[in-house]
Amino acid sequence: MKTVPEPNAELLSAADVPGDVARLTAALKQARAEREGYHEFMIPKGTRFACLALEGASLANGLPEQLDLKDGLWALLRPPFEMAEHWQEWLGSIQARHFSNSNFLLFGTHPVDQMGVSDRELRDKVMSLFYAILMHGVPHYDAALLLTGENWSGTINVQSVTTPYRYYRAAKVLPARIDENTLMSAAIAAAGLRTIYASKQDYRRLKKGFEAWTRGMREGVGIYRLHQFVRAIEAVVKPSTRQTRRRFVQRCQLFAGRSDQIRNLLGELYDLRSYAEHMNDYQAVLGRYGPKWETIGSKRAYQAELLASHVYLRILKEDGLRSIFISDESIDQFWRKHDDERVRVWGEAIDLETEVRARFLDFD
Repeated sequence: MKTVPEPNAELLSAADVPGDVARLTAALKQARAEREGYHEFMIPKGTRFACLALEGASLANGLPEQLDLKDGLWALLRPPFEMAEHWQEWLGSIQARHFSNSNFLLFGTHPVDQMGVSDRELRDKVMSLFYAILMHGVPHYDAALLLTGENWSGTINVQSVTTPYRYYRAAKVLPARIDENTLMSAAIAAAGLRTIYASKQDYRRLKKGFEAWTRGMREGVGIYRLHQFVRAIEAVVKPSTRQTRRRFVQRCQLFAGRSDQIRNLLGELYDLRSYAEHMNDYQAVLGRYGPKWETIGSKRAYQAELLASHVYLRILKEDGLRSIFISDESIDQFWRKHDDERVRVWGEAIDLETEVRARFLDFD
């Protein structure tokens, strides 16, 4: 039976064969090199682990099944082991099903025979990576479990299972999709986060700000989210007790850009934070927007989140910037610098309007 070529199909001539063979050989060599450099995730004997397992997570297309994020951290798209029957019974069918149906898992591992890392520290290591992922945008997920365990004698033993706090996505905002670039960037930021918490005496103000950021992520109501995110930014800009609003607006322009529109936005964010702080009716700030005040309020909450996440992500990823915030004295020294010098040190500002348009549903 003869095969008829498709219309306009290119037929292979004798002259084409050497070139095609060479290209195929090169492709096979590259694939082999990639396989040889690929390390499959394992929990070998003598290893402890912590795992954050998400069910129904929103993921980008093409995300690898396993991704080595270095320093004992991995991202997987399916559970690498089945939970033992007695743990399934102890957890109940719903929780056990959450784990078996997980489509995104973060693992942190450490050898049992190496001292200095507790189960809590392993959990914190995994959660530091998750926090850094959230700084890139909150994905959708249906359920989450946080596990610890070990492979002591060739069998995986789960030792604890908890349900972590829920981290919410802002109202009217599309879910982020976790991709490879996000994970690589988050791994760098997570290492920076672990660095600041490794020192008990240093970075005290930055830690307080980060903890305000995490509280903002746990809030489901826009005004309470905004309140915490603005407080997180205040930890970095360190406004004086006098003229606090003016200093906040002035210094935040380093992060958000300089224009009348940005100055008005920053002032409004601070006013909304103050109204929430003192339990006043924040509609007084937004009333001038008429019937769109609720949509504008949701937008302001998201803008505060974007700005706070941008600031902390930048600081956590860059050693030079992080050192600026090691103490109150170093922070004061930075803000005493001339504007041009601060811009040179900090770098490019975030384009809030572009970021908002990418995922905010701006309608009533």
